[in-house]
Amino acid sequence: MTGKVAGDSDSGENPTGCNRKCWPLQWRLQKERDEQIWEKTTLLSRGRSPATGLLVETSPAVTEKATTRNTSLNKVRNPKNNSRSEEKTRRATEEDNRPLVSIADGGSRRPKVQRTPGGPLMTHVSPETPTSASVLEGRSSVNMLMSTLHTFPMIFINSSTIDMMNSMLSFAGHNGTIDGQGKTWWEKHEKKQLNHTRGPLVQIMWSSDIVIANITLRYSPFWTLHPYDCKNVTIRNVTILAPLHHAPNTDGIDPDSCEDMVIEDCYISVGDDGIAIKSGWDQYGIAYGRPSTNILIRNLVVRSEVSAGISIGSEMSGGVSNVTVENTLIWNSRRAVRIKTAPGRGGYIQHITYRNLTFDFVRVGIVIKTDYNEHPDEGYDPKALPTINDISFISIHGHGVRVPVRIHGSMEIPVTNVTFRDFSVGLSYKKKRVFQCAFVQGRVIGAVFPAPCKNLDLYDEKGRLVRRSVAQNIADTDYDA
Repeated sequence: MTGKVAGDSDSGENPTGCNRKCWPLQWRLQKERDEQIWEKTTLLSRGRSPATGLLVETSPAVTEKATTRNTSLNKVRNPKNNSRSEEKTRRATEEDNRPLVSIADGGSRRPKVQRTPGGPLMTHVSPETPTSASVLEGRSSVNMLMSTLHTFPMIFINSSTIDMMNSMLSFAGHNGTIDGQGKTWWEKHEKKQLNHTRGPLVQIMWSSDIVIANITLRYSPFWTLHPYDCKNVTIRNVTILAPLHHAPNTDGIDPDSCEDMVIEDCYISVGDDGIAIKSGWDQYGIAYGRPSTNILIRNLVVRSEVSAGISIGSEMSGGVSNVTVENTLIWNSRRAVRIKTAPGRGGYIQHITYRNLTFDFVRVGIVIKTDYNEHPDEGYDPKALPTINDISFISIHGHGVRVPVRIHGSMEIPVTNVTFRDFSVGLSYKKKRVFQCAFVQGRVIGAVFPAPCKNLDLYDEKGRLVRRSVAQNIADTDYDA
């Protein structure tokens, strides 16, 4: 490889006598890393992670250690120093350029990487997030690319977001915190000063075999944790926080077109839905055709004063099926569990089980709503009607609930095959028709309090029919559902 390349201003010497652009790829990468090293050292001295651009709690010892190591590595990575083997040079380069995902306990840890011309790309990664004494803080104008290609998992910082792409990622911390600094974004949104959607705090796309555990995520500009089109995802022991008011769209976890997911042992207190299962919006979700399926949610404590503890929809055009929510407390919330959709969505919601839930001081316990008419644009098909079928509520208890059940299907979108069993909720609102049903078909098995609507067949504990349903479509009271 010889000769100069047009437009190249680099005149550095090299064994072939050509400029940098005609160097062999390995030498070119090494030279580029040399030039970046001083910038990284400067960032560390200012308390900022060179890999993410995030502010990091650190100590002088960490900066001194990083500076010393970087200075020594400059010697190793000089392309004219041929006394070192290529293998040692490659290892030194990789060691220095791993993304610094945390600084804790007086030191820094970097995940193993595979290197390509595009930069450090992570696969089979186990980045250690901060310890309980560490906080990563986003900035309101962050726009830093950590990794460039999408062949392997990628972390991308953009408007206080973290994106991770592809497979085998373990994002497990030691009760540290990632702070999205969302207040600036919420204020701009409320003042209508933004021309685009705010970014989520953590987003995982087109990935599989993901573990996120032992970390606190707080103050996201938008949705907090958004796995998109992922498989085999475990989210465990995660705390998600946002102000209960004036923090718009700060959903806790939004599984979106995901398959085989477990969410367990989490605490969520946010300014929108605690969990909202999605699968695409109107014609775009129908065309993409990726359902959310096989999702288990258990052992959670959730609070949402302006929305719902656990929702399905309203963006569910790819379909949602085989979801189980169990052993969960929803407290001081506007709604406990909610299914929402509308004409134009298409798709389906089916085979959903809610089991062993506790509602404490919620306005509406169970909501199924079929007229949630928000659309991305005018290109949706109003004849694309979703189906809602096979929804079970088993062992549901609580107190301080104004309206236990509000199921409002429609002639276009009836709700079918609904089951209530072992349902008892203490009321805080003495009005008639607190168990509301419209265009719904299903059954009640055993004792249920308050008295169920007459749209449902009534069976005793042994499964013997007691009373056939009588069609009643009562939907005259909203109760902020």
